[in-house]
Parts: sequence; C-alpha cells; structure tokens
Amino acid sequence: MIPVTLTTARLQLDAVTRGDTDAVFEYCNDTALQGYVPVPVPYTRHAAASYTEGYVPKAPWLWAIRLIDDPALLGVIELKPGELRSAELGYWLGHPHRGNGIMTEAAAAVIDFGFSRAGAALVHIGWSAIVGNIGSATVAQKIGMRYEGMRRQGLPHRDHRRDAWVASILSTDDRAPQPGWPL
Repeated sequence: MIPVTLTTARLQLDAVTRGDTDAVFEYCNDTALQGYVPVPVPYTRHAAASYTEGYVPKAPWLWAIRLIDDPALLGVIELKPGELRSAELGYWLGHPHRGNGIMTEAAAAVIDFGFSRAGAALVHIGWSAIVGNIGSATVAQKIGMRYEGMRRQGLPHRDHRRDAWVASILSTDDRAPQPGWPL
C-alpha cells in the first residue's frame, strides 16, 4: 500500500509493483548490496516475487524510486512505522544508480513526508546500518540525521548479528548535515 506519490526535482516515488520484480531480482543479486541488506543468498526470482507481491502490499510507507517520466525502478525506500509516532528509515539503490545523489534526494522527500503528512505526523525517525556501509551513512548524514553511536551486534544479518551504526532525526531538528559521523 502506498499512501501518496512523492516527487522531487528529479524523482518520482510511487508504488512498487509486480512489474518491478525483474529489477528487484537483478539489484538484489549484487554482492555489494547483499553485504549490507539482509536479502536471502542466493537471491532467487521467487524471493523477488515474494517481496513485490507479498511484503510490499502490506508495507504502509514503501516507495519505488524512479526518475520522473521513466518507469524503471532504481531502488526502494521505506519508513517502517513504530510506536508513539516514530518510524525507521531503510533504503537500497540498484548498483548502476549509486553515487548520483538519488538516494539523498529520495530520503529527504520521505523525511519531509514523515514529519508533515504521515498519519498524525512523526516526531522521531531512526536509521541503522551495518558498520562500514558508508553509502547509507553518507545519505543519513546529508539529510540531517544525528549519529548516536554503534550498537554491538545490533542488526540481524541472515544467520548472524552484525555491529550497527545508529542515528535519528526529530521533527524539531534542522536538516543540515551533522558532524560526528565515522565516515
């Protein structure tokens, strides 16, 4: 379920559909992505279909990232609702689309949505990533997240736990990039 389509200068964030299954399959077979995102390995076409047809319809705030006027899937971004007007931000981008500011642009739009239009509007958005995921951490820093530290074995990753960087932003925080990140 997608609550609303979001647009930015370059991007349209809309629903992930069955038509995106092949792109999800391709992107989730990238070993770099698999190192940080807990997708099954090997990643099968069945796993991609289970994601687009099973998980996605139940996720209240999950968007496909696309260029405006281009239906090709570039990646996904999600706010996972939590308790007391909070959510966790998560995202991934297909390999060919990394390093161009696409995820930072998408994440800023999703943060704006979360703090202004999500239900009764969120007050806290958290983020975490496996230690060493510089790309994800750079996006989080650029959208104004405050680095809070490392949680030892804080993230499950397939059959084991990995150390995690954690950060958050409050609705009252400014969105300027913050110092103190281990980048």
